[in-house]
Amino acid sequence: MKRGKAHSFRELSLNVLANYPELIFRQVEANQLHICHNLDDKHHVFSLSKGFTCQIEHTWGFHTTTVQWDPNVQSVEAAVANYLKVPAHTINCTPHPWIHQMRPQWVGKRRWRQSSQRYKKLMNAKRDELAAEAKNKIQQNLALDHEQAAKALDGLEWKQVYRMEEVQAYHTQKLAKIKLKRLRIWAGKELGYHCAALGCDTAKTWGTLHLAWYCPEAQDFWDVLRGRWRHQGRRRRGAVEASEAAVKAIFGCKLQTLPRWIAQWGKPEQVERWEDLFAVALDMWRLSVTMTLTAIWRRNVDRVHPDGRRALTIDEATSGARAVIVEAFARYRYGLHPVTKRTVTKLQVAEFIGAQWRSEGSEQTQGHNGASDE
Repeated sequence: MKRGKAHSFRELSLNVLANYPELIFRQVEANQLHICHNLDDKHHVFSLSKGFTCQIEHTWGFHTTTVQWDPNVQSVEAAVANYLKVPAHTINCTPHPWIHQMRPQWVGKRRWRQSSQRYKKLMNAKRDELAAEAKNKIQQNLALDHEQAAKALDGLEWKQVYRMEEVQAYHTQKLAKIKLKRLRIWAGKELGYHCAALGCDTAKTWGTLHLAWYCPEAQDFWDVLRGRWRHQGRRRRGAVEASEAAVKAIFGCKLQTLPRWIAQWGKPEQVERWEDLFAVALDMWRLSVTMTLTAIWRRNVDRVHPDGRRALTIDEATSGARAVIVEAFARYRYGLHPVTKRTVTKLQVAEFIGAQWRSEGSEQTQGHNGASDE
């Protein structure tokens, strides 16, 4: 039995036993009523006289008397407390099936009719409904802003976000935020969530996609990534829009096909296992996208909260982002060790792609002419 079905079967069994304990416990035939009190005399015995209406009888020694009790007015504890002339909160009575017309479980165990998960679901139903409405509204706004990016983010699976290797939680957090459409930064009371870049219009720059895509400074970061990967759809200088393939590859963290320069290097006589080649290229592409997204976030944080530091130019910021990506690629390559027959191909591919990023002047040689080299 699978784990999920086993848990469901366990909850069902507990619910059945809570409502029908006679399945495993014998019928209660004794008329003794279990009363807990704090009196020093422990010889007080209470019992029930089974008839048309249950009456409580008190026995002490050889003397038996009837306790005045109206089931429609008083509880058992209150009637016994009045009879013993003690406070009602000091009396505790175990439920008896003759009185309560039910057969609950033993004292101290669960007596509710449903599982705790079901009760929590009922209590949080309204809050979950409001959260779902807010999520749908955010999704609709993002689809109106950029339909292709919204589809790419929906196609990004959560396991791809959290199973990335050689990255810290700080980096995956940014990828998770943009998937939830909540990647934004508070720019102060005057700007709110609007972009604080000099070239941005504060009236239209409050959304998640502006921070990660539409901002001209963000496009400078993505130009470095697309230039190093020689990915198709590189924007022309001064333009913001890119091809549909580039948007899907970036926001979906997915390569549809290998770039041509990697495919030409990995021709059949050099690389036999093409699935390993594609897997390594895909992992390193996700690394570069995640690191670039984090660099864009850090750029905005440093702009809003300089803390006395000198503001970096866009060239310095993009160079720093490239250095961070190169370091992440090196950690990824070291993580492929030890060298075995299975990992030797992956090590070769990781070294080749890392060398492309370590080489100086790659962006200038590629340029921003929008030509496809894939």
